[in-house]
Amino acid sequence: MAVNLEYYRIFLEVAGQGNISRAAVSLNLSQPTVTKELKMLEQQLGLALFVRKARGVELTVEGRFLYDRICGPFSEIEKAESELDSMKKLDTGTVNVCFTSFNFLVDFITVIKEFKSIHPNVNVYTSVIHSGNVNESLSRGNVDIVFSSISAYPEDDPAENSRQIFTNPMLNKYNRFVPYPENVNINISELNDICITKKELADKLTDSCFIKDLGEFPFLISRCYFDCYDSLIGCPATERPRDIFMGETKSIFSVLKNEDYIAIVPKLSYMLSDLYGCFSEIAIKDKLFTTTQWLSYSKKKPLSIAAREFLHFVLEHRLFKDHFMV
Repeated sequence: MAVNLEYYRIFLEVAGQGNISRAAVSLNLSQPTVTKELKMLEQQLGLALFVRKARGVELTVEGRFLYDRICGPFSEIEKAESELDSMKKLDTGTVNVCFTSFNFLVDFITVIKEFKSIHPNVNVYTSVIHSGNVNESLSRGNVDIVFSSISAYPEDDPAENSRQIFTNPMLNKYNRFVPYPENVNINISELNDICITKKELADKLTDSCFIKDLGEFPFLISRCYFDCYDSLIGCPATERPRDIFMGETKSIFSVLKNEDYIAIVPKLSYMLSDLYGCFSEIAIKDKLFTTTQWLSYSKKKPLSIAAREFLHFVLEHRLFKDHFMV
């Protein structure tokens, strides 16, 4: 027996009010409509649910039994409907975002803050995972979206980047990203690293030079350059005690703001920084790493409304509009 749920909603309201007229007002229905649909419910069940009184209605024994059995579940239905409406309006919601690079997570906080300023009631949870666990995490539904960061030399020189090849299962021997076919994979940024320094220091330098020509100045260098430091700088690190390898680009910018250093950093990290525009870029002739950011989400696990909105926000962000999919 398939009974229209709306009949039960009307039944519960009338039972709670004890009066058909008041229930009709509460339901925003006419009294004849409420009376008619109550009769339809009684006909389908084959039972009288109310006794009509002079000042209203009273539940029969069977009506009381029905009320006690469906009142709780119907409250849960109404609660679920209300929560779904909040999700639809983005008054609530959760997005689980993972990063294969803690450094990029720190940089990306700027974008998350921009999203939260628009949707303050949506919770964005972040974490860091190993690149080898990306596919498993997405397929299990543990995360909604993964950002994978890859710093590598151009593909025409794979020998220069053996360390990256062996530590990052998302790269093949030519440093090309190897997408998992189970996921949607979007390249949101692919930029060469840059050399930056204080504006007053940059004014003293030549227009275009090799990094080796800047040897009189100390360097702040991302750790991904550790294996190629000697060839890039022109001497072993032991001969340059003032040079510093740093993991977080945010820390590099903080030091650079107060000290006369030259920094080698991913360009996107600088563009996401609060200090963007405070430093000058040095034109150099050296070949630096290309830092690529990939965004992935599962083809099999549907994204929530909040996660879809976050995805749309990222792909329409001013820094990531020129993306492409593989």
